[in-house]
Amino acid sequence: MKLKGYRTAGKIFIHVGWLSLIFWIFFFTLITFLSDKPITEGMTRGEIANLCLIPLSTVGPSIFYLIVGKAIKEHKEWARIVGIILSILELLAFPIGTLIGGYTLWCLKTRWNVE
Repeated sequence: MKLKGYRTAGKIFIHVGWLSLIFWIFFFTLITFLSDKPITEGMTRGEIANLCLIPLSTVGPSIFYLIVGKAIKEHKEWARIVGIILSILELLAFPIGTLIGGYTLWCLKTRWNVE
């Protein structure tokens, strides 16, 4: 069974979101367990607050990809526009991001209504 273009693009966005989320969770867990002293030792409150923004700025986009991917699979027009913007940004991540971004851009631009 051949998927419609928007379903393919939605699945790609969901897969990228999950892979990114798993990577960042693994990365932060690894940093926490490999550290011989508490990460916040000797830091001011402002530095600790800035440190808390790092996981939000990395996990947040992963969750955003999951939301956009689900909306694309549901054939929502706003998600198509956001997906096109994200695909264009992915083109800058050479070489894998360029391939993924190019394919999802093609799916969202030319195969949106293809049966």
